[in-house]
This record gives sequence, C-alpha cells and structure tokens, in this order.
Amino acid sequence: MISHIFIKNYRAFKKNTIVLGNHTLLIGTHNSGKTSVLSALDVFFNHTLERAHVRNKKHDVVIEINIDNIRYRKVFSPPNYTFNAHKAIGDFTKIKHLTYLFFPEKPNPYEHFINQCAQLTLPIKTHQVQINSPLFFENKHHYYEKTLSYINYRLKTPLKKATQKQQQVDLIDQLPLNHTIIGVDRLTNTFPHKAFQSVIEKTYQTVMISNQKQVINTFDHHIEPLYKSHIKEEIDTITETVSKNYRKTFILVEGKYDVPWFEKALNLLGKTTQYRVLPCGGHGNIQFVHNQLQKADFKTIIITDGDLPNQGYVLKRDVIEMYAELDILTHRFNANFKTIPDTKKAFFKAIPHRDDIVKEVLSSWARNHLHIDNPFVQELKDILSKQS
Repeated sequence: MISHIFIKNYRAFKKNTIVLGNHTLLIGTHNSGKTSVLSALDVFFNHTLERAHVRNKKHDVVIEINIDNIRYRKVFSPPNYTFNAHKAIGDFTKIKHLTYLFFPEKPNPYEHFINQCAQLTLPIKTHQVQINSPLFFENKHHYYEKTLSYINYRLKTPLKKATQKQQQVDLIDQLPLNHTIIGVDRLTNTFPHKAFQSVIEKTYQTVMISNQKQVINTFDHHIEPLYKSHIKEEIDTITETVSKNYRKTFILVEGKYDVPWFEKALNLLGKTTQYRVLPCGGHGNIQFVHNQLQKADFKTIIITDGDLPNQGYVLKRDVIEMYAELDILTHRFNANFKTIPDTKKAFFKAIPHRDDIVKEVLSSWARNHLHIDNPFVQELKDILSKQS
C-alpha cells in the first residue's frame, strides 16, 4: 500500500507530502490540491505529465511514493519533462505489478478508462467494450510525446451517464483489482452508489474525491484534509460534507503523520466503527476544529502529544514517534538508543535525519507493524474506555 506521496513543482503543490490509507477520501476547498494528488499518481505510474501543469518551468517535477517503507522516486526534467532515470530512486521492477487507473472528471471518464485499458494492455474483453462497433471510433489525429498519454478512442455519440457508470463497473470487474490502484475524481459521477463498496473492496488501494454525504457516512476510509489556506476557511469542507446523523466520534490529532498511528491502534482495538481520526493541521488549530465540530453537533475527542498544553487527553510521551520500537529506530535511522529518551528534544537530536523524514517513516511503520501490546495502543485503550 502507498502510505505517502510526495509531490514537488506540480499543479497545486510547490512541495508537499500527503498521507494515504487503504481507501482515502480527499477533502478540501476548491484548488486545495485534491485532483492534483490523483493526477500526480497518474504521472508516477503512467507518465502522463503535461508541461502546462508544471509550476516552475526551470525546475524538475518530483513524484515520490512510499510502499512498505521503501521509497520510489520519479523525476521529470525540463525542458520537455521526460522521465529522468538518472535522478530516480528505487527499483521499479518491484512495483511493476501495480496498475493505476485514473477516472478524471474531465475528459470523459468512460473514454479515459477505455483508453487507459488499451494503453496499459489490461485484460478487458474488447467485444464487451464494443470498441469496433459504431459506439467508438479511432481518433487518427492524436499526437504523441514520450511523457504524454493520448486518446485512441472516443465515443461517437454520448452515452447516458447511468449507462457509462454501469459499463465501467462491468468492465472493472474483469481486471485484477488486487494489484490495481484507483483514483476517482468524482466518485458519485463515476460509479453507481450501490457499486461503490464492491469496487473499493476489490482494489489494492483507492484514492477518491466526493462531497456526497452518503459516501462519507457509508464507508470506512482514511480522511485526508488538504488545508490549502487557513484552517478557519477549510473547516466547512468537513462540517458541510458529513451528515448530521454521523455516528462516529472524531479523534482530533495534530498532524497528518499522527493519523496512521491512531488508525492502526483503533483497528487493533476493534474501534474503527466508533471513531474516525481527523488531523487538524497543527496543534494551534485543534481547539478551533473542536469548537466548530461541536457547534455542528459532532462528537469529538482531543488527543495531543505529551509536550503540549492540555487541550484534552495528553499522551504520556512527548511525541507519538517516541512509541516506536527500538529495533526500527536502530536499524532504520542508525540511532544508538538503549532506551527511548525522556524528551522530544533528546529523541530527535539523537536521530541523524530531518524530523519530517523521521515522522514519515515511523508513521508507515506504525500502520504496518504497530501491535496490541505497544504502550501507545494501551494508552489509547485507556482513553477510549473513559468515553464509555
């Protein structure tokens, strides 16, 4: 599973890291970068970079994903923004079995899907797609560049939206979805509501955008808010999207790297149906988010690191990363720990890597390796028991 994607110099992002879960719902205001994340995945897997989407035409575009604590970085360099293998990081043969299918809002998602399958030589039954029927024609005037995909087939006449949605479901059921990552720009415009669950459950990973309350309330997924501007301008994207009848309690945490820790712990404790984790973009925003959600009649719990003023429940250790096991700290970071330091300052000082790198790596470790006996999981268990 992709635990993080790093995007630099592309579309909405000058430089940013986004945390992903098994199934991630991206929320945020207009131009916050939701579609940019889906497009960046398309660039990484399918080399579909368009020069018009490059922010600074003098610099590289960098897209990096992290799978099982292994980095895979692709770099596309000016002036033509072709793939630069000399600057790449990672053995891409280890992830060649993974396929990314992107369902954009524009161009037509159905046409785009058909052409992706053709270009990626995916095993769909072409007679069911009816490419050779009067429904489709081959576009003879397409152009080709090494870093740009092109459209082979277009619909001769428009299909009803409901028909397109159902045909996409029928076709996607033929694919080896256990190795397929799906990016959906508008979930409810792409698949029938009744098919969401079956499509999502079969995939390797799903990243989606939707503002439909039925989507938010129905599925277990990781919420990743893209706070493009000030939190006070962004909180409406949560309160307006989530139904007032939403039964889960929001656990408010400081940042995006805390989320995998809490989500994994909730899974271990069997509490995922009762709680959902929401990052607040920093400690200074937590009280505001809490107040706004409370006003909108949502239940919340605040849980912060131990080195911060008390705004709710406070962890015993200064930062959540200090709950990592000594083996990962020693082997991954060459940190000479015999025991975990007592303070945040001593902890990060002893690790010869940037703090954000440490947080990113350990959040991936927590998602994959956190266990029920870890002190953090037991602390969370105690906190949640007080809510009963």
